[in-house]
Amino acid sequence: MFFPKPLSCPVVSSQTLLRFFSSPVEEFKNLITSILSSNRGAFPRRLAAPEKLTPYLSNQDLFVSSLSSLQSNPRLAYRFFVWAERQPSFHRSAPTFFAILIILLDSGQNCAAYRVAYRALDLGFHDLVDICIDQHSTKLLNCLLSVYTRRSMKCHAISTFYRMSTHGFLPDVENCNRVLQILRRSHEWVEVWKAYDEMLKLGVQPSIVTYNIMLDSFCKVGQVDRALRLLEDMETQHDTILPSVVTYNVVINGLAKKGEFTKAEELLEKMKAEKKATFYTFNPLIRGSVERGRVQHAMELKIEMERHGIAPSVATYHALIRGFCKCGKVDEARELLLEMGRGNLPKNVVSYNLLLHGYCRTGNMEDALQLFDEMTTAKSVANIRTYNILMDGYCRLGDVKMAQKFKDEMVQSGFVPDACTYTTLVKGACKLRDLSMAKELFDEMSRKGIKPDCIAYTARISAELRLGGTISNALQLKEEIAERGLSSNTVSYNVLIDGSCKAGNLREAYQLWNQMLADGLQPDCFTYTCLIHAHCERSRLRDAKNIFHNMADSDVSPSVVTYTVLIHAYAKHGNFGTVEYFFSKMIRSGISPNEITYNALIHGFCRKGSVEFAEKLFAKMLEKGLAPNKYTYTLLIDGNCNRRNWNQVILLYSNMLLRGVSPDSYTHRVMFKGFGKYQKALAVQYLENFVLEH
Repeated sequence: MFFPKPLSCPVVSSQTLLRFFSSPVEEFKNLITSILSSNRGAFPRRLAAPEKLTPYLSNQDLFVSSLSSLQSNPRLAYRFFVWAERQPSFHRSAPTFFAILIILLDSGQNCAAYRVAYRALDLGFHDLVDICIDQHSTKLLNCLLSVYTRRSMKCHAISTFYRMSTHGFLPDVENCNRVLQILRRSHEWVEVWKAYDEMLKLGVQPSIVTYNIMLDSFCKVGQVDRALRLLEDMETQHDTILPSVVTYNVVINGLAKKGEFTKAEELLEKMKAEKKATFYTFNPLIRGSVERGRVQHAMELKIEMERHGIAPSVATYHALIRGFCKCGKVDEARELLLEMGRGNLPKNVVSYNLLLHGYCRTGNMEDALQLFDEMTTAKSVANIRTYNILMDGYCRLGDVKMAQKFKDEMVQSGFVPDACTYTTLVKGACKLRDLSMAKELFDEMSRKGIKPDCIAYTARISAELRLGGTISNALQLKEEIAERGLSSNTVSYNVLIDGSCKAGNLREAYQLWNQMLADGLQPDCFTYTCLIHAHCERSRLRDAKNIFHNMADSDVSPSVVTYTVLIHAYAKHGNFGTVEYFFSKMIRSGISPNEITYNALIHGFCRKGSVEFAEKLFAKMLEKGLAPNKYTYTLLIDGNCNRRNWNQVILLYSNMLLRGVSPDSYTHRVMFKGFGKYQKALAVQYLENFVLEH
């Protein structure tokens, strides 16, 4: 400890001292001089007070006056104060600490001053701020503000900052920055901006750190336009403060999260031109592109960064592996993991888990198990998430028995199943459409002493809604969440809203929507998309469009699913002007159409009779590396059959077989309209032989 427990000593009253000496302060100086002349190492930390000094320690006013007499020797004053503060007779108070702090700060003994200031505030002498204001000590106010901010004493720091402002004291820019950082850490964005405005009003010149904090605060709440305006002010109005690498990276990160890729890439070009770009610059763009399904673009960014001599980081590879796995391109993800090894980047359990998840999502359990064995060989220790991923893979295939085996293996490896483990098994029971199994697994979780979390309850509610349970049971489970002291999250509300929509109960869906808002939760993209889809299913397209606009007004970004739902609905009703509006808006927002989007467009245009345009969309789909399915081919075959374009029908059918897409009975039905059963069988056989021969 800085101030150890003091030793006991005799006490002499100040009145006794004053009877002998007419000038106590002068006598104090004489005493100190006498002690030092006889012993240069006087005032050791654990030595008790000499009898003659005791009165000076117990009388606040006398101590302050006496200490001030040592102003010309700040080192001695500090040594004496530290020694005095350990004595049992010492009268600790804000004025005594103020006296030594002024001596130390005025003489430039800042390190010693900060040690004393920490001690004073630890003892609770916050009224030091009042004394500083009364004595007009800007220097000490800045010292105290610095201690408050360094100790993250938010309330005292903010209070001191505004009291300094009110009384006309100028906080230094470093302290202002620390105040901004404290507010930023607690996500009090409005207070951050308010403090920044106060700082400017006082005439404090912002530093590069100030600007970076403000840019980050704007980006964190999605106010990227304000961030760009502030960046422009930095670039045009300050010769001395130029944007740093951190500055640009903060703004690029904010723009990428907001989906403003064009503006983000403009800044990237500027950084590349100035040779300032690092992997921190590229990673937000790569991550943002992946999140919006633009995995190929993310890969192009990675190639570009390598072309500029910037080595991808572990985070770069993880973002790309996650992206390729998410869109089902697990082979590409596997190649990236191998590339990490060739580049001497450490492959950790997260790297393996990402790829493992990719294999399990696509049902490729053979490669998943091989990778699991490889993890052991590479000495990358599997964790509970590894086992949960494997269990999820088997549950997706409906093999709950195999998932249970991995749960047992997990226990044997020393891991304790968690709520995620049982949630995965509940979802597996849903896959088997076994409501009683889902109930039993959920109840087993509680019996084992594992508290179900909100996600577990959400899975259980989903089982109730999907497997023949009732909405009332689902709502009862939601009430149980509250009874257990858990908070319903957006996902649990989404499951209930989706279930209500699918049951055709829009009134219940809107009641849940209002309850969600009352609980302080904001609807997300999925919530809005559920309602949009429900209205589209009922041909209430105007209502669906209004919900879409409300979504934009609430600053919620639509997903590819949102746009696809609307495109499909309007195409189905032949409203191609609105289809074009949504498709163009989707592209401008940086969201890439997927196979289902293109199928919806192709379906709509084929129904309209615009088969040529549908085929242009089909070509665009192939150009983008998207895989047509049997539904895509069947739509185009049907459209061409209706126009008797038999050569194109044969070409499409041939292409379908070459790509390994198997036609179904519906494909054959649209090709051979009017044929009898026997004639159709002969025609199919003849057609397939013809395709194989040519």
